[in-house]
Amino acid sequence: MPRRNPDHRAIAAIASREQPEHPFERALWLSRRGQPADDSVVRALELNTSKACDCMRGWLLATSNDDEISRRTRLSFDVIRAFRHLFFDVTVFRDHIDLIEWVRETGEAPDAAPGSTQYVRWAVMYGVEAVAYLSGLPVAIDPGVVQTQAMVDGHFKALMGREAGLDSGVAREALKHQQMAVAQAAALAKKAPMTESVALKIKHREMTSSFEFVDKTAEVLH
Repeated sequence: MPRRNPDHRAIAAIASREQPEHPFERALWLSRRGQPADDSVVRALELNTSKACDCMRGWLLATSNDDEISRRTRLSFDVIRAFRHLFFDVTVFRDHIDLIEWVRETGEAPDAAPGSTQYVRWAVMYGVEAVAYLSGLPVAIDPGVVQTQAMVDGHFKALMGREAGLDSGVAREALKHQQMAVAQAAALAKKAPMTESVALKIKHREMTSSFEFVDKTAEVLH
């Protein structure tokens, strides 16, 4: 079954010959016909048709907590709910893979702007604090989260350079990432030592998994 558009309710409301029953949909219907409508829906419509659209999408993908979005963006609850209901229904995504595919399609659209689509990519990859950062708002990140992310990024970027020639620039760059990952891993291990069973499992995976079977095409968001 094909995925519905996230703004399927807005499309249906605008096309309806009769006033829709839902208050948000009815307000949109009236607004598009030049009649007085609810201010929250009018503001949501403004956001959807402006460059702030992807920013709003990023917030809604990063968290379902309207209290947090309202507190940090100063948007009213009604505006957030109207935008979510009319223009970005996140329930259309059947699973995480479906969401990833939509993110790819959004980034590859002819009118896509890299600076705008970064909101939705970072929302999926890094969460709400990344969206706050892109929005120019204060960010609260635990230092341990930073260390963990640096370790993860360094580790996998190093793996991506494994097949490069030893004297190539790619290999040298991969070595830098590997060194960063090891340094962060060592620092984290001092705070929360890895159990012997987990360490052996990781060692066994590294020792027995050939880099020839690493699917680099699977990294769809970088």
